[in-house]
Amino acid sequence: MAPTEFATSGHSVPNHWFRLDLGGHGRADGFFASALGLAFDAEDVRYRTPGRRRSATISLRQGVAPKDGPLFSWLHEASRNRVERKDCRVSLTDGSGETLLATWTITDAVPVRLGRRDVDDATGKGTIEDLMLATDRLAVEFH
Repeated sequence: MAPTEFATSGHSVPNHWFRLDLGGHGRADGFFASALGLAFDAEDVRYRTPGRRRSATISLRQGVAPKDGPLFSWLHEASRNRVERKDCRVSLTDGSGETLLATWTITDAVPVRLGRRDVDDATGKGTIEDLMLATDRLAVEFH
């Protein structure tokens, strides 16, 4: 699936994409127009040394993914209380979806919220308005 298919989903086409790679296999399992929460905080401890990292909640918005792909399968299992933690990567790309600008590695992610999901049987694509993932470990790499 390419981000150009996003235009047919009813959303405006952004200049940059956030590509979700579920399981870290190097394939695009979904594209999102925005991603929030790709940051990590450390609590301050005595003498202002960094402390333990806090857990993060990542929000991926206005996305598109194949309805029979691993992302929708994972979300379906989670909706049935069969939550499987997955390692995944979210990469900021250029408008073509090919050139990587930055990649966040999310370890042991679990879906905690899914807002408005639509599936078009004619095209085989599903749109996701808001997907929230919780994780305890997050790392970033700039390309």
